[in-house]
Amino acid sequence: ERMPRRPLYTPRGKGWLERIKDMFTDVRTWTAMLYFLLMLPLGIAYFTVAVTGLAVSVSLIVLPIGLLFGLGSHLFADGTQLVYSGQPWEFPLVVLGGIALLFVTLHLARALGKLHGLLAKHLLVYNPVV
Repeated sequence: ERMPRRPLYTPRGKGWLERIKDMFTDVRTWTAMLYFLLMLPLGIAYFTVAVTGLAVSVSLIVLPIGLLFGLGSHLFADGTQLVYSGQPWEFPLVVLGGIALLFVTLHLARALGKLHGLLAKHLLVYNPVV
């Protein structure tokens, strides 16, 4: 997102106490603080969406290859065994679903990036209507 330049906070001729007072009464200071406060939950959400989407889609894509090498069963501590009981005709559908989910994840990441750019532009570059 293209960001316009931010104007200087205060003119240079003011004293340091008056410049600090101007910074605390400026709307841009508080919107920037709100942006940085929002970054923690948004960053966690972005990371969770990206990692979950990529991990699930890649695992669906390589699932048939793993099943060919016998990686489809899991032995639990109590001695029971979980075995994938899918039919071979389902493998292409699983791979296609994984590829589709991969593209959905990438498009979702791009959309989140655009929305985050708009949020940053709105909160970091205050442009009052004159």
